Amino acid sequence: MGNRQIEAYKASQQAKMSETTSSTTTGAARPPAQGSVSELEAKAFLDDLEKNRKEWRDSALAFLQGTHTRLGAKGFVTQLPADVLSQIVFLLRPRTLLLATCCPAGYVRVWDLSYTRVVHMFATNPGAYHVKLTDNEVICGLQRGIEIWDMWQCNKRDASRTPSIPGTGWAVDVGGDTLATAHTDRTFTVWDMRCERPPREPVTCADWIHCICVMSACDVVLCGLRNGDIEVWSVTGRDLVKKGRMQGHTDSVTCLQALSSYAAHKHLVMSGSYDATLRLWDIDNLTCVRTFSGHTQGVLSLCVRGNMLVSGAGEGVRVWDLSTGDLMHKMVHEEALCVQVLDETKVVSGGADANIKIWDVETGDEVISMNNKGHVFYMQVIYV
Repeated sequence: MGNRQIEAYKASQQAKMSETTSSTTTGAARPPAQGSVSELEAKAFLDDLEKNRKEWRDSALAFLQGTHTRLGAKGFVTQLPADVLSQIVFLLRPRTLLLATCCPAGYVRVWDLSYTRVVHMFATNPGAYHVKLTDNEVICGLQRGIEIWDMWQCNKRDASRTPSIPGTGWAVDVGGDTLATAHTDRTFTVWDMRCERPPREPVTCADWIHCICVMSACDVVLCGLRNGDIEVWSVTGRDLVKKGRMQGHTDSVTCLQALSSYAAHKHLVMSGSYDATLRLWDIDNLTCVRTFSGHTQGVLSLCVRGNMLVSGAGEGVRVWDLSTGDLMHKMVHEEALCVQVLDETKVVSGGADANIKIWDVETGDEVISMNNKGHVFYMQVIYV
């Protein structure tokens, strides 16, 4: 619905108002009561809005002002049902880049990177090791279990409906409706987020689980172990079946990320290890595709976006070309515990020095530094 369509729609509604006015014998025509727009009209309006939200988001205020005059003084928007109106506001909102950080002291902070400020802070139980964001929820992996918070209302979900297993939150990952949590007794559990209870019994790995990864595209869960192996488990119905293991790292596997979108015909995963290397794996064949060497200390975190691979280690941040394996840039952030890619030109790192640093990939320069007031143990970026 472009400007011409909007004007045409406005004219048609004004014509209807004129007809209503002429048919009234006394006084001016009263505007329709709130909620009088039919469900069919409301649905058509939302459908058009969905199709054109990218164009309209750039001038959301102007659009809303335009719709306000479509049916006269009260306006078209004021006549829509409340639930439809809330959807309009959601569709027209500017997209925001959020960064969530967790601190072992027991705090999870959500930053709005547009303004480099904290917009939400959640006081969790001590030992916050992982944080995952969805559009509506903040999932905190803790030493004593998991806490799930509503991101916008800032309240914790009912504890009776939240997974609670001692040691569960050391490693956490979410893929689709699947939540995988690693325990400190070498077991892990796969949860169904829709029913919020574990449909499967915990299964045991060969060694202590340092990290976990859900590959929802192929119904697989991967566990990075202390002995350097990566165990691959297939999720089939209510059963977890061990598909095999991938060997190559000579020390603990510290981080994993699925790359299903990188190659449509393959299921790939990237791993980092204390042996100071990163490896790209083909899950279908359980083989190593490429090794990335360039760190002098153990790799603690990684993030892949498009053809860019970013990794963090004790000596700093490294940026790689994923397709060739070439090391492109080095940034100095000592004890960089976690990294994320913001866009094609910016990456962010968090460290044991409590600082969050945003870097320009092309120049290697530090752009912004923010203080997290505590170790940045893990972070995640999401557009909402």
